[in-house]
Amino acid sequence: MTEQTFRPVFRTQADVEKFWTTICHPLGWRTRELWVVLVDEDGEPFPSVHQISDLPQEPDAHDVGRLLDGCRGLLEEFDPGGSVATLLCRPGEQRLTASDREWVRALTGIARGSGVVLEVVHVASDAAITPVPMDAVA
Repeated sequence: MTEQTFRPVFRTQADVEKFWTTICHPLGWRTRELWVVLVDEDGEPFPSVHQISDLPQEPDAHDVGRLLDGCRGLLEEFDPGGSVATLLCRPGEQRLTASDREWVRALTGIARGSGVVLEVVHVASDAAITPVPMDAVA
């Protein structure tokens, strides 16, 4: 039997969710983290996932802006048609918190304002990985 390599392609939100679910095992977090992966214009994630640890409870617009500006710069250099996928990880139950909603609003709002294409943001709790559509944070 040949070993199959996981080769994700992001075409739908379900593809992004499957990616995060595949690489995040076991679930369970001590602190709040943000995982970021760049995605090329064909929907293939770049080979590295960047983890930002010990995030504050509430997002800082300046820091989120710097992060997304950095992502935009990398995409402009390596794949101008690409996008960014993010996973907010935190301890606790699956239910979305006010803090989760603030992070999703900050990420999506700042991405939109800076011209970064952002995949649907997902939240990883101790129990599950959940997509967060924009209408869930309005």
